[in-house]
Amino acid sequence: MRKILLSVITLLFMGVLTAQTEKCGTMQNLEEMMLKDPTLKLRMDSIEEQTQQWLRNNPNSRLKNLDIQNSSLDKAPKKDDNGHSIMSLCGNNNTYFTSITAPTTLNQVVSPSPNCTFGGEYVRVTGMIAGNVYRISTCGVNNFDTQLSIYNTSGFAVAHNDDACGGSQSEILFNPIVTETFDVLIDQYDCTSNSLCASLQVELIYTPRSVITIPVVVHVIHFGEPIGTGRNISDAQIQSQIDALNRDFRRYNTDIFNVPAAFRGVSDDPLIQFCLAQQDEFGNSTNGIKRWVGSQASWGWSDIQSIIKPSTIWDRNKYLNLWTLEFGGDYIYTLGYAQFPGGTANTDGVVIGYNYFGTVGNVVAPFNLGRTTTHEVGHWLNLRHIWGDANGCSTDDFVADTPVQDSATSGAPSFPITYDACSGAYPGINFYNYMDYSNDAITSMFTFGQAGRMDAALFGPRSSLLTSIGCQTPTGINESTTDFNVKIYPNPSKGIVNISFLETASNVIIEIYDLLGKQVHYQIISNISLGTVQTINLNEFVGGIYNVRITSDKNISNHKLLLTK
Repeated sequence: MRKILLSVITLLFMGVLTAQTEKCGTMQNLEEMMLKDPTLKLRMDSIEEQTQQWLRNNPNSRLKNLDIQNSSLDKAPKKDDNGHSIMSLCGNNNTYFTSITAPTTLNQVVSPSPNCTFGGEYVRVTGMIAGNVYRISTCGVNNFDTQLSIYNTSGFAVAHNDDACGGSQSEILFNPIVTETFDVLIDQYDCTSNSLCASLQVELIYTPRSVITIPVVVHVIHFGEPIGTGRNISDAQIQSQIDALNRDFRRYNTDIFNVPAAFRGVSDDPLIQFCLAQQDEFGNSTNGIKRWVGSQASWGWSDIQSIIKPSTIWDRNKYLNLWTLEFGGDYIYTLGYAQFPGGTANTDGVVIGYNYFGTVGNVVAPFNLGRTTTHEVGHWLNLRHIWGDANGCSTDDFVADTPVQDSATSGAPSFPITYDACSGAYPGINFYNYMDYSNDAITSMFTFGQAGRMDAALFGPRSSLLTSIGCQTPTGINESTTDFNVKIYPNPSKGIVNISFLETASNVIIEIYDLLGKQVHYQIISNISLGTVQTINLNEFVGGIYNVRITSDKNISNHKLLLTK
């Protein structure tokens, strides 16, 4: 596989787009974090080494059963060994040769008998199962330069490849979207027929693992607007984004059928879904939505990282934290940004502009289909931009089945783009990929290789999510913060904290703990009346995050408090 482990820092300073022109702020965020913490580069390089080893060797890897050096997961050349330009999809006009049944066990290979398909013939393969990945290949020694095309029995093109083997033979790693019968067409170069033999192999190389569900908490940062107005987006808008993530990360999006066969054939179902959390990190019942009144209307990077995230974040080992807000300052042109695995715990997650989040409500075209969040969650699961974050052909995204790409795509281009300096031959660059910058109505797929890389993140640096119970309804005592009606302000605080009780209570205990679990405040109040405000002086304590636990004879509630000094 033509993959060189490039130091992350190299990518950052080889022409990364500036914040004012880029749509995604993830790489700018990474650069800023590295300037603050030089050890982050070493951690990310280590994670990348572990990712590559996991992909090659781990039993859970989608790529483990592949000889990646000699498969279509290596970047295909612009010309074959005979100097021919790579050709486009051949028409569905071949002659029937024979039928075979798809393999049913891993590494089983089936072929026609005799294994001699002429150029201009097709082999019908029955029983191909959605979610399985099949290697369909003419790689090896054949009597002519082959091209492969796959059609369903309704005549709809679903996959195509010309010369992926690195010579004059072709290969497709095919993951059917639906279970059905498919016709595999073999043509001679330039879509012609002949009476020469080509060998065909259909191998089952991957069967799907179980679906992984990630609990999500959405932090809505607003400026006092009513729910459903402006920055204080509605529950319906939030749910529409969760629905969009579940379509995109399960390949349930209907616009996948708009992707040309040359790219749709390598699309994959990442087998990831998302839920709004049903219980918080303390076991309290929740709807997975937290609303926070900000001290300002818009937010730049520094304030998001130092104030918003640390004071609101839930345990990153159990939840994907999503924040919606209005960007300002140095991030005013940003749609969203994410933190790669390896970053600091109290800033981990994804931040999205409130009007690019979801598919209904306060969303703005052409980023109104939830794909900004899909893109950023891809980064959070360790995917890079498809062009490798530097102009030119020497950098890449560490994924083998995405074409090498010179620079980011924008808008709504027409297929094929064959003027790219790195992938000028058909089918050109894959601007349909979620990790490019095309409009939401265009981006519509992850690849097999990208799904494998996300697996490496979920079974590696983000493996704690696999045992999270955040999507489960809590049982036993309900320690609901909404049942005990209290308000803590200001938060963040410079040292003086007010706790306002909006209901009566008896036998109230106020406890405050630092991050190490040391108790810094303990107070008992026999009776609290409606409207009571209890003021606590924490000036003697250092800045940081504290847990405030308030119990009464009826309820228990937990709150995060940020002290800024």
